[in-house]
Amino acid sequence: MSIQILYVDDDAALVRLVERFFNRHGFTIVHASAIDHATELLAKQPISVIALDHHLPEGDGLQFMARIATMPDMPPVVYVTGSSDMNVAVAALKAGATDFVPKSIGNDFLELLKAAVEQALEKARFKSEKEAAEREVRAARDRAEMLVREVNHRVANSLALVSAMVNLQLSAITDEAGRNALTEMQNRLFAVSMVHKRLYTSQSVGTVELHDYVSGLLDHLRATMGGQGRGELHAELEPLLCATDYAINLGVIVTEWVTNAYKYAYPQGGGAIRVSLRSLPDERGELIVEDDGIGFDTENPMKGTGLGTRLARAMAQSMDGHIDLISRDHGAALRLTFSLRRPSPHG
Repeated sequence: MSIQILYVDDDAALVRLVERFFNRHGFTIVHASAIDHATELLAKQPISVIALDHHLPEGDGLQFMARIATMPDMPPVVYVTGSSDMNVAVAALKAGATDFVPKSIGNDFLELLKAAVEQALEKARFKSEKEAAEREVRAARDRAEMLVREVNHRVANSLALVSAMVNLQLSAITDEAGRNALTEMQNRLFAVSMVHKRLYTSQSVGTVELHDYVSGLLDHLRATMGGQGRGELHAELEPLLCATDYAINLGVIVTEWVTNAYKYAYPQGGGAIRVSLRSLPDERGELIVEDDGIGFDTENPMKGTGLGTRLARAMAQSMDGHIDLISRDHGAALRLTFSLRRPSPHG
C-alpha cells in the first residue's frame, strides 16, 4: 500500500505538479483545498504525512494545525509557505510542524518537499518504534513487579505456616527457657513476614516505608510482650523510605532490642521503653531503643544465650550499620546508624 500524503493547497496548477511528481516516486497525494475539507479527509483516510500551505481560503495553515493539535496519532506536518517572513516558519515549527519548505514553482521545490516528507516519515517511524519499545519495557516491568509481589505473598504465607508450627510446639512445652526461645523465634519470623506482607500490597517492591513497618512491629510486640507488665512501649518515628532487605534487617534488630528491654530492663516492675527513628545526612538513618531500667555492662551486654546480640550485629553489618551500647545511671540505650540505600553495583 502506497504512502498517502494529505496535500492542503488551493493552487490547482501546483497541486497537479506535486501529484505527478509524488506519484512517480510511489506516493499517493490526497488533495484538499480548504481547512474544512482537509479536516474531513484526515478523519476518514489513513494519512501518513500532511503537506500544508500557509495561505488557505478559510484562514491559514496555523489555524488548521491548531484545529488538529489534539487529534490522537496526528500525522507529521511539513509546512509550505511562500511568505518571505521567517516568523511564519518559526510559528509553524512552534505549533508542531516537523519541517518547512519555501514554496516555489519548479523541481527544486518538489525535491525539497520530497526530502522533507521522507524525513518526516522517518521521524514518525522512529517515534512509533520508540513508543512501542517503551510500552514493552513498561509491560515487562509490570510483569516483573507482579511476579515479585506473588513471590512475597507466597513467602509471607510460608512464614505464617512456620509461625503456626512454632506456636503448636510452644503449646506443648512447659519449660520456661524453651518457651521463651520459641516466643523469640516467633517474633523474629513476624518481623520478616511483615515486610513481605507489605511488599505484595505495595506499589514499590524495592523500598519499604520504614516508619509504618516499625510501627506495626511495635504493635505486635506490645501485644505479645506487654502483657507481662514489664514495660510501656512508646515510639517517635520519622517517615523514612528504606531498601527492602535493609528493612528486614532493621525489623529483626528492633524485635531483639525491644524484646530484651521488656525482659531485662525492669525486673521489679514496669517502666518506659522508648523507640525513635529518624533520618541522618547522607541517606542514613538512626534507630534508638532506650529505657530507664537497670542498665547493662557495656563490656559484656549479652543476656540469655547471646543469640539475639549476635543476630543484631550481623544484621547491622549487612546494612552498613554501626551499633553503640550506652549504659547510664538510670537505664540504657542501644543506637544503630544505618544506610537507607543499597550501594550501587557499579560502585
